[in-house]
Amino acid sequence: MCQRFNMVSVWERLNRFWERYNPKSLFTNQEEEQTNEMLKNEFKKNGLKAVKKFLDKELDSWTNINLNVAVTGSSGSGKSSFINSLRHVRPSQPGAAEVGARGETTKECTPYEHPENKSFIVWDLPGVGTGFFPKKSYLEDVQYDKYDFFVIISKDRFTEDDFWLAGEVTKQKKRFFFVRSNIDTDITNNKRDYPDQDVASFLQSMKTDTKEALKKVSEANPEVFLISNIETDKYDFGSLNNEMLFSCKSLKRDALALSLSAVTREIIDDKKRVLTNRIHSVAIKITTTSNKNEQKRIFQDEITTYQKQFNIDDETLKENKDILTLTDDNLKEFRVAFDQFEYGDDAGIKMKTPTAMRDATTLWNRLADFFTWSREDKLLYGFSRSALQNNLELLYQQSNSFFDETRLAKMVCAISK
Repeated sequence: MCQRFNMVSVWERLNRFWERYNPKSLFTNQEEEQTNEMLKNEFKKNGLKAVKKFLDKELDSWTNINLNVAVTGSSGSGKSSFINSLRHVRPSQPGAAEVGARGETTKECTPYEHPENKSFIVWDLPGVGTGFFPKKSYLEDVQYDKYDFFVIISKDRFTEDDFWLAGEVTKQKKRFFFVRSNIDTDITNNKRDYPDQDVASFLQSMKTDTKEALKKVSEANPEVFLISNIETDKYDFGSLNNEMLFSCKSLKRDALALSLSAVTREIIDDKKRVLTNRIHSVAIKITTTSNKNEQKRIFQDEITTYQKQFNIDDETLKENKDILTLTDDNLKEFRVAFDQFEYGDDAGIKMKTPTAMRDATTLWNRLADFFTWSREDKLLYGFSRSALQNNLELLYQQSNSFFDETRLAKMVCAISK
């Protein structure tokens, strides 16, 4: 019996995994059952390599959903800074939109790819009526139909051309967002000129004036977002990200959720939703891999994805080290340690990989697994799924705590200045 078990190929084990067990006992929703059927068909037609290729393609599918955001406004309105902030790119990083080129008018539609998702592109559009983009043919010239929504940005009052564009975009059944940039400078100037007016009423008056002007040219009643491209954790930058996310549907929403930075609780929640939906495919991918080291690598890569999506990866923590006054010992608390041999007094978050969880089962269960062969796959899938779900929840909770602590620390810094 032992010799026969060792001779069983991965193909045969996988086939029994699908044939002997009722999928409904393993998979919790219709979407997972459909995925299971597609994998089963792929395996029967083209073998194990096709299954692995299918899973890789599915897990990377969010980077193949085209997302195009149009950003338009006059020269010096803060378009470049906004384009960088939306993609979470610093001005000094490769691929950043050039900031500070005052007086230079955008002469063509310029694409800026997201560093983690090449299918998410933010376009810098020329202003209405500039150069080779006359008002009469503007929408056709910028190929308006390819954009998912428009961001009309200004650092001062919106112009007649801005309102005209909003009206035309509405006619084409496209979403648009009015964004007033450099709001931190406006607040400083208003405080100097009107020291008795509080900030909240000043910001509300700006929004009200813009909406009243918009009613004259469009039936739409969009929100007006007041932002600072530098202090993205303040004012309406987070709300704007939320509205962009919620304006998308289905796969585009999933892709945008994983592309945006975790700047609001709503985005963090949506990231968790999308990452939860990946667990089934990742667990299957681990199950169809016979090498334990490879199983562990797949698991660890997914945990790293969770950390990066929730903004609690090493790079983000180091960026906020000074604001949060984090010591090296504090940073170790965020470190993920996999399996018992990596644990120590300062290991941080302790996680067991699926294979380690299986090895920790009782001797009887391991013997039963050994003598029934395909039960091994069922157990490994269950352990993988459980480990991913538990660790996703753990990192999600940690992300929320980090989000609160970062915002509080920045508020304290602002007050103390």
